[in-house]
Amino acid sequence: MKPLRSTLHAHGAALIVCLLMLVVVLMLGISAAETALQGAKSARGGRDRQLAFQSAEAALVDAELDIQGLPDFVLPRSDRFSANGFNGLDLNENAGCGMDDDDDSMGICLPASPGKPPVWRSVDFMDESGRGAVPYGRFTEKQFPAQGGGMPARRPGYIVELRRYAGAGESAEAGDESYFYRVTAVGTGMQGTTQVALQGFYRKAE
Repeated sequence: MKPLRSTLHAHGAALIVCLLMLVVVLMLGISAAETALQGAKSARGGRDRQLAFQSAEAALVDAELDIQGLPDFVLPRSDRFSANGFNGLDLNENAGCGMDDDDDSMGICLPASPGKPPVWRSVDFMDESGRGAVPYGRFTEKQFPAQGGGMPARRPGYIVELRRYAGAGESAEAGDESYFYRVTAVGTGMQGTTQVALQGFYRKAE
């Protein structure tokens, strides 16, 4: 028969070993759960960013239609865009963007003054009232699904910046200028805080 004290010592050692193993298993479980949660969060962020990217791309296409118009159908202001500039805007005016919702110059921007930040950095693209940026579909009458159902939190917006174009062999003298349009579009994901900005360049042939 084993001594009682030896038996108690053996049982106590076994209990401590079991407790240590449980602690190790618990820590491994917590670590695995944290890793899974971080992966899920990263996946959601990636999906949201991709949705915002697609939203901004849609706004670039909407801006191109706004500028170019459709075959056999002139959109409200597409005939005001040309290779010679935007009819109704004077490049000698102070840099800025049209901000009147009832004005065809809405979202049309002049280049920033030398040494100043780009115009698109000062525009509130999230303001759907059209004060600065053009909300998707404002001039093309296209619809954009937003708010709920896995769709972006709001419609994307864009501005069109008039830029001088200097092609090979073209004169830089006053009166011979031609222009292209730099479009900046911003879209959001399901979370309004997820935003993607894209830029495209467009030049009309005439």
